[in-house]
Amino acid sequence: MKMKVMLLAFSFLCLFSTVDAQKATDSEWNDLIWSIAQHESKQNPNARNGQYLGILQISPVLVSECNKIVGHRKFTNADRASREKSIEMFNTIQGRYNPQHDMNLAVRLWAVGLSALKNPRAGQRAYHEIMVIYNRRRAGRA
Repeated sequence: MKMKVMLLAFSFLCLFSTVDAQKATDSEWNDLIWSIAQHESKQNPNARNGQYLGILQISPVLVSECNKIVGHRKFTNADRASREKSIEMFNTIQGRYNPQHDMNLAVRLWAVGLSALKNPRAGQRAYHEIMVIYNRRRAGRA
């Protein structure tokens, strides 16, 4: 019984670690963003959950952080409803806090914020859920 549990746990880890700890290719990165948007809003640019808006469910605080990173008021709260601007904000945050484009960190950073940098367990549930979507998307191309 113990062996079955261990094998199941190992299989589970293998399933969700297909691209960890390596820099994502452009194709992988784009599919990751698509998968996060699918998870967050089903790709709906008008999706709203409290203060979160758009395909990537961006908060006003994140808009402010992106503007701090770029050094001027480039993004507005209205930009959260724009697919292109949302992706640009995602890439701005990732460029600052995840320049190596580690996919595990990218998802966790998006799901729980900067606490993902200090706590490698933060955001694991969201990571697993998004990687299921991601792996299905990638398998569809095979």
